[in-house]
Amino acid sequence: MTESHAANLKKALATARTQLEQAIFHLAPTHVGGEQEAYDTAYEKMVAIERELANVEHRAYAIRQDCATPWDTGAPLPTLLQSDHHTLLFFLLADSDLVGRIEFEGCLATCFGNPGDETLTRHPLYGSGFEPYRAMRVMNSPWVERLREMDSVHPQHDPSTYAALRHFIFSFHDVTFECVARSFRSSRLDGPFSDAVKTGVDQLL
Repeated sequence: MTESHAANLKKALATARTQLEQAIFHLAPTHVGGEQEAYDTAYEKMVAIERELANVEHRAYAIRQDCATPWDTGAPLPTLLQSDHHTLLFFLLADSDLVGRIEFEGCLATCFGNPGDETLTRHPLYGSGFEPYRAMRVMNSPWVERLREMDSVHPQHDPSTYAALRHFIFSFHDVTFECVARSFRSSRLDGPFSDAVKTGVDQLL
């Protein structure tokens, strides 16, 4: 049943990707109306099938994560501050002159760097529900499992700690930030970007 379902999903995914390519073609300068709506519909259908297929095949896949501070897609200046107990991420917002700040709770591991938007197609989750410029959560994350396996030899290892962890992704124009944490809180800050970061540094000390 699962193999048959996966085969049907692969066919549906191929069709969805073809429909998306056609929708992109029709986004050319000469419009007759409805092109953007057709593209949005085709895109949503494609990523939904990608996620369903990955889940059926027990692979990692990405889903959208609610985040109240959408960042600028051009030059958001993502800045990471981290100590052994605190992890803070700052960036410029897309819809205002304010600064976005995200504080991660129970952050166990981070990765900050490649890929940027020109190389996102090489991200391991590209084609598995991953969407650029959005906050994402990874389901069936192998990173969380690797961390759990490493810690399993510790005399005080607690499996429930790892059951509560989440793998998050935040992709920006030039870099991608990923972390394993319990949760995060986002907020908007007034004032210059440099002041927001300096305040964050004081919090880490």
